[in-house]
Amino acid sequence: MPKKIRENGRRRGLDGASVADSLGELARYLADRGHAGATIEAYGRAASHFFRWTAQRGSCRRIEDESVGRFLVHLRRCRCRQAGPRSLFTVRAALKHLMAVLRHRGLAAPPKTTRATTIDRMLGAFDNHLRDNCGLAEA
Repeated sequence: MPKKIRENGRRRGLDGASVADSLGELARYLADRGHAGATIEAYGRAASHFFRWTAQRGSCRRIEDESVGRFLVHLRRCRCRQAGPRSLFTVRAALKHLMAVLRHRGLAAPPKTTRATTIDRMLGAFDNHLRDNCGLAEA
């Protein structure tokens, strides 16, 4: 079992227990998915950095996808004393998993629905045509 992900620092919004619980759940979630201990540790450091950053901005009450985007911009010029990994690939992956855990716990907003693409609209129109004009049945 990998090392427990640790979190230091004070929190506003999400309290220290919620952050610690979220990090522990993230570690279990990643371990259950078969991630290596070093990966779990790196993702935990990225998540801890994200929590510290959101707490400094007072936006830790309910995490949203926009927070993740702003955090990724922050990484370019980050001078945080306890910064985690800086690789966008690693941090994006870590935050994707963190958001899944936070959504499961009700601490993150659900993902925003995206607008239908042109292809989605065309496929929907074709499905309607097949059903309404050609008599195609669902089965």
